Amino acid sequence: MKVLKFGGTSVASAPIIRKVTRIVAAAARQEKVILVTSAISKCTDTLIKIGAEAAEGNSTYKAQVYSLRCIHHRIIEDLLEGSACAEALKECDGTFDELDRFADGVFATRAITPEQAEAIQTFGEIFSTRIIARKLAADGHRVRWIDSREIIRTENGRVHFKLTDANIRATLDAHPEVDIFVAPGFIATDLLGRRVNLGRGGSDYSAAIYAAGAHARIVEIWTDVPGIMTSDPKVIPAATTIPYLSYRAARDMAEFGAKVLYPPTVAPAQKAGIPICILNTYDPEAQGSFILDNPPHRSSGLLGLTSLKGEALSGVAESVETPALDAGEGEVVLGLIGTGEEDGAAVEERMIRALDRAGIKTLRTARTRCNVFAVVPSEDKRDAMLAIHRRFFESKPVKVINAFLVGYGAVSQYFIDILKANGDTIAERTGKRIRIVGVSSSKKYILNAEGIKPEDIATVLPYGHPAEGGAFFDAIGTLSLRNAVLLDCTNSESIGLRYEEFFRRGLHVVSCNRRAFAVPYARYAAMKATAHDYGLALKYDTTVGTSLPVLESISGSAYSGDEITAIEAVVSCTLNNIITSYDGANTEPLGSLLKQAQDIGLTEKDPRADLGGRDALRKLLILAREAGVPLEESDVEITPMLGPEFFNCPIEEFYELLAAYEPKFIAREAELDALGMRQRFVASIRRDPEARLGYKAEIKMQLVGMDSPFFWISGTENVVIIRSALSAPLVIRGAGEGARMAASGVLNNLLAL
Repeated sequence: MKVLKFGGTSVASAPIIRKVTRIVAAAARQEKVILVTSAISKCTDTLIKIGAEAAEGNSTYKAQVYSLRCIHHRIIEDLLEGSACAEALKECDGTFDELDRFADGVFATRAITPEQAEAIQTFGEIFSTRIIARKLAADGHRVRWIDSREIIRTENGRVHFKLTDANIRATLDAHPEVDIFVAPGFIATDLLGRRVNLGRGGSDYSAAIYAAGAHARIVEIWTDVPGIMTSDPKVIPAATTIPYLSYRAARDMAEFGAKVLYPPTVAPAQKAGIPICILNTYDPEAQGSFILDNPPHRSSGLLGLTSLKGEALSGVAESVETPALDAGEGEVVLGLIGTGEEDGAAVEERMIRALDRAGIKTLRTARTRCNVFAVVPSEDKRDAMLAIHRRFFESKPVKVINAFLVGYGAVSQYFIDILKANGDTIAERTGKRIRIVGVSSSKKYILNAEGIKPEDIATVLPYGHPAEGGAFFDAIGTLSLRNAVLLDCTNSESIGLRYEEFFRRGLHVVSCNRRAFAVPYARYAAMKATAHDYGLALKYDTTVGTSLPVLESISGSAYSGDEITAIEAVVSCTLNNIITSYDGANTEPLGSLLKQAQDIGLTEKDPRADLGGRDALRKLLILAREAGVPLEESDVEITPMLGPEFFNCPIEEFYELLAAYEPKFIAREAELDALGMRQRFVASIRRDPEARLGYKAEIKMQLVGMDSPFFWISGTENVVIIRSALSAPLVIRGAGEGARMAASGVLNNLLAL
């Protein structure tokens, strides 16, 4: 018998639930399983809000209930089909009707008792586990949903283990035909028959309770991180997984701030001698963290770094040895959790020195038999944790990013050169080592899961495997690598159309391929949604402005609620270079400058694609969508740089027309010089209530004066002006073209994973 528990982020959507059911099915092929899950992510928070709003006499709680119902409906409809879907929807609605009645009762009395508040919180796990049980049954497994409210009993706020264990054994013995029992975590019933919960994070505790009662072989707690880590990875990017911990050390880590494990979980497992394993739903092949009675010996007696607000120290369970500290409000307690094998005084001295070097004042320190603690001001928490973690846990690079590089043009080659020259420095400074495991040109590809030396790529790639027909992508599918990312350095729309496939294979995507994001909006949205559903990154900052922080600035405003009112951009590097290089009679003819740009590859194969605004259009679509405007090509009014006669003829005739028009171009430049004006090809969106999307989008030549940032650009420079409701205009200016800068931008995106 094995107990598997999945947290809220592991059951938050249909794609993730499918991943969960595959993990459960694989376990059930080996032995019987008890599956315990939390409510879907944020559901319990919403239920708490529903109870509070109902108690305040605020009828908006009904909208909260309805929204929650819709979320669960969508999951069911994505997971199930036919009669299974219909039955699941009916069952779900029945439970929601019960929640409605419960909330309506609170609303009617304009007050909520502690018992009612707890009872409302218990619905989330009922919703999620009912759905998952239906999915497993639909997949052909012998499944039974069991109600933890009838099995786990409490008395005076504590689990009544004797009665609970008997209930668990009776339930299992009554159904020998079942392979998978599905039980809601977190919830229970007291001896007076009232619905109660086991505390936030209590689903972990539920899993340990079921394991103890069932005499299970192991408890697996599946979450969204790869185990108990040396510190909080949100604060310490270089944090690594602790492979083995004792029950005591795991409890100390949890009590003193490691949120991956609910502290009471340890006790029933420890008493029954059942190992606990913390695993990652998104990387099921990873080892995770094992919690054992007698874990393997470590080279260091220190396990991890935790943090706890000073005022929270009094809430640590009595079973944990607590430090003698009087930390209070505005202070944070940092703890080095150990095995007791290190010299505590020496560890304390090294910790103080690490903080001193970081310029952080240590307010107080304390030691217990196994752990060392320091109190620092709350505002110094992050810097203090980084300093201590570097001192004790970062003697070498800790994370390998496996990169599959698609495209072998200038950007890719510069990227490879950067790694060749700076790979070790990058690893030392960031704690991340980038390992190239595959490279593909349009003709050949090479692949090696152990890594390909950057300096060898140019030599071995010409002798690689044929890449035609997507062979490289098929080969990638044969590998299963952690922290894997596809780097798209091509200009291919067809590769962009495969991004969703890569996400389903568990790959992050970093791209400088703007064609991939200038597709119809439905495809763009599906791409973004799939990345989100699978918990994977999609980064493409270099598609507009190369290494300039354009997309980051726009999305930052959009996410913070600072509504974008307009974006004006000169971002077509080809046209910028030609327009700013041309000065009428003082320079070569316009046609000559364009032909030179074409010959060096700065333009499309037919340069009229650039002159017609195609490149600017792709970039405007990306800019608008990043601002939350679902712009389509058909929404953009384009006035090409030249008249229609230049586009409706062969390329040779096109250049002849340019030569014939040269006197007119010279005269126009002279006219602009006299006016003190310049022409710039500007792509823009502006608020317009009469437009289809509430924004008018256009690309056209505009006259600008010396007061405009556009006036002063030259060569391939880009300028983007972002106007928003709450902030002054933001002007971003810099080089918008250059393979080396694009490679640097791709590298920065990669290191942000």
